[in-house]
Formats: sequence, structure tokens, C-alpha cells
Amino acid sequence: MALGDLNGDGVDDIAAIVQCIENGLEQSKIVVLMGTADGRFVFDVESASWEPHMRRTEYISIKQKSIHVTASSASYTDYAGTSYNFVLRGGAFVLAGLDYSEGQIGDQGGHGISANFLTKKLVSKRKASRQESHRVLKGDYRMPLSKFNLEEAIDALSLR
Repeated sequence: MALGDLNGDGVDDIAAIVQCIENGLEQSKIVVLMGTADGRFVFDVESASWEPHMRRTEYISIKQKSIHVTASSASYTDYAGTSYNFVLRGGAFVLAGLDYSEGQIGDQGGHGISANFLTKKLVSKRKASRQESHRVLKGDYRMPLSKFNLEEAIDALSLR
């Protein structure tokens, strides 16, 4: 669960990844509650649901009026993770971009990808060599939070 001001009204809001039972199956989904001046929280939106993964860590945070949903995994030697960024646009939360990184634990190498779906810019980085490449995204990858499903979310590697 994360607490922070998402709409700029000076009142904290809540974004959470919740687990529930749907059709007899354990599912996860994102739920957003907007705070009110009198201290209550009002339901705003929930995402599509997905089946939780035992080998993946999922967490949520609020930074600079945006929701960040991160899914990561690690072994003894490797790590990989993607953070999806949602911003409030036109009264709805929209997938605005993602940040992906992978590499070997303890190694300065690895690579990362940052995509901004609002500006259609993609940056690929090689950490060890400090090389960066920039390009323009051709597709429209924005989507409302209400349709987001972590299992079917855009894979950063497919953006290359």
C-alpha cells in the first residue's frame, strides 16, 4: 500500500495492490482510493486482475503525483524488474511509461530501458559502458489503469 497526494489537492490518497478471490482463484489487482478533506477515502478505480506469481515481487508506490507499480524477480546471480508509471490525465489514471532494468547482482553491467508513452520517447542504456540510445516509439502504449493487468502488461524488451 502507498500513501501520497495523487491529484494535487493536498490530501493523501491510497494506491494498493490487493489480493482477493475471484471465481475461486486468488487474484491481485490495483485499487485507488482518493482522500477527502474530512479524512475519508472514496473508491476511484481498480485495475483488471491477474494471478499472483510466487517468484515475482510486486509492490506499489506514489511519487510525484504518480502511481508506480513494480514487478521484479531475482535469483542468486541475476535480477530483472519493471516499474509501470500511471498519471492522472483527464480524470483517469493512464499508463504513462515504464522503466526496466536487468543484470547480474554485484556487477556494474546490465542494461535498462525507459519509455515515456506520453512523449513517445524510448531510452536504452548499457550501464557498464554508459552507452545510451534514443528513439521514438511508433505505437501508442497508453492504457487506462482500469484495463491494466500485470500479466499482460507491455514487456519493455518488446519496445526495443
